Amino acid sequence: MMQILKIFLLVVLCVASSTSAKTLRHRGLALLGGFTEVDPNDEMALKAKQMVEFYLMEYAHTYTFFQYNCPDIEYSIVSCEKQVVQGTNYKLVIQVSTPDMGCVGLFDAMVHQNLEDGAMSVTEWGDELECDKINS
Repeated sequence: MMQILKIFLLVVLCVASSTSAKTLRHRGLALLGGFTEVDPNDEMALKAKQMVEFYLMEYAHTYTFFQYNCPDIEYSIVSCEKQVVQGTNYKLVIQVSTPDMGCVGLFDAMVHQNLEDGAMSVTEWGDELECDKINS
C-alpha cells in the first residue's frame, strides 16, 4: 500500500510540475534554463543575427546554398528562442535567400551573450535545412 501511495504522489508531482512549466511559457515567462520564443524583430535577436552573418563566411563551405555565389544574398530570422543561463543563448533559424531565387536554404546557429560584459559569440553552427522546413 505504501508503495502505491509513493507512486501516486510521484505522478501528482510530475503532472503539477509539467502544468506549471506550460503555464509559465504560455504567459511568456522564461524558465531558468528553458527556451522561450523571441520575436524575430527583437533588438537582441537582430544583434545575434548580425553576429552570425559576420562569422558566416568562415563556415560557408559547410552549406551548399553558397554554391550560388550571389552577391545579393539576404538573411532573415525564421525563428528565434532564448535561454537564460549564465548570460543568454539565442537559438536562431536563419533563411538564406536571393532576389531571383527566393529561399535557397536555412541553417540554425546558437549565439551566446555573456552576462558580465554583454559580448556575443557564435557557439554552435547547425546543419543546413531545406526551405520546405520553414512551415514545418
